[in-house]
Amino acid sequence: MRGKAGARRFLHRVLTASSLAAGDSPRCITGKRFIGSRVARGSGIGRVLAARGQADPSGQRRVIVKASIARLAGKGIHVSRVYQSYVERDGVSREGGHGRFYDATHDELDKSQFQERQLHDRHEFRVIVSPEDGVEYEDLKPLIRRLMARVELDLGTGTDWIAIDHFDTAHPHAHLIVRGQDLVGNDLVIAPDYLTHGLRERARELIELDLGTTRDHAIGHRPRIAIDPDHSADLDPSLTETFSSMVIEASLASGPERDEMVDRLWHLEKPELAGKPPEVSRSGPDEPDMFAGFRNRELDAAGAEIARRLGATFMHPRPGDTVHGILGETVTLECGRFMVLERTGEFSMVPWDAILEHRQGLHISGIMLGNGIRWNIGPERSL
Repeated sequence: MRGKAGARRFLHRVLTASSLAAGDSPRCITGKRFIGSRVARGSGIGRVLAARGQADPSGQRRVIVKASIARLAGKGIHVSRVYQSYVERDGVSREGGHGRFYDATHDELDKSQFQERQLHDRHEFRVIVSPEDGVEYEDLKPLIRRLMARVELDLGTGTDWIAIDHFDTAHPHAHLIVRGQDLVGNDLVIAPDYLTHGLRERARELIELDLGTTRDHAIGHRPRIAIDPDHSADLDPSLTETFSSMVIEASLASGPERDEMVDRLWHLEKPELAGKPPEVSRSGPDEPDMFAGFRNRELDAAGAEIARRLGATFMHPRPGDTVHGILGETVTLECGRFMVLERTGEFSMVPWDAILEHRQGLHISGIMLGNGIRWNIGPERSL
């Protein structure tokens, strides 16, 4: 360092390195003083976790974490109330009843107290945590509480949050609402890297501590089922015994078991050792009219974004309509998970079903029902 200019440059590099090591952004350093209060929390650790998550994805447990920021100004506070009622709706608990909010210390609580504390917040965070192997948890509450405790350590501040678990899909998941203020009344600003990558990595770490890695799980817990059509499989007697009709009801088999049965039929159908793989019907409780608007608005917003990206028209199928197309990406929204069906110049979004998860890129068709979809699983003879 020769001269004052060199000394200033060296000092700036030292302060920048120190800032990054502490989890801050280099933008928080000015020419005169270090201003840490203006930096989003979790930026440094968010970048570290993002890089670690991309390093070696093989053998890792998969977990979907979707985080969004909702503004509460104007009508935003009313939308927040509707959203909280929506995730608390009937039919989402393990027993098929109403959902129940919980927090770090209470298994059931009245959301009105949380809503009162939100009255002067400028925003809230909405987070969905959906482990691929969530069915292996009898209760998601301990996992979510440990996750939020780890998040608070990463952010360096306490948080005010409530959560609710949903068991109305093949993948149990939790909806979290985190206030936009910390426990001492300061605005809570979380770095984008932490929201998009850090939360997912922290959740994955905890799930692997509980359940082991995917590789360990596959070897030690899940039975291997041969699907070679030229040889018999242990699954074949179950197929004969269980599926005497051409319709597989969701209640007969669930999750991986149902997927494996249909996959086996798919392979047997090709050498004509079995008939055309059966249709799959899915059902669920009708959603109250008060939540239909919320769900439709979110679908419209997601559809508009995908339409811009694909250069195609978003179509809304109605009960009785035939839906068909190439199965594309999975979209996780606050009102549920959906899959994109692409056709020439247009596309539609249909409720996610585990039976379709490994058929991306294939042509599928089905008929919209009042409470679900009847899928035709198997090659289309008209193609």
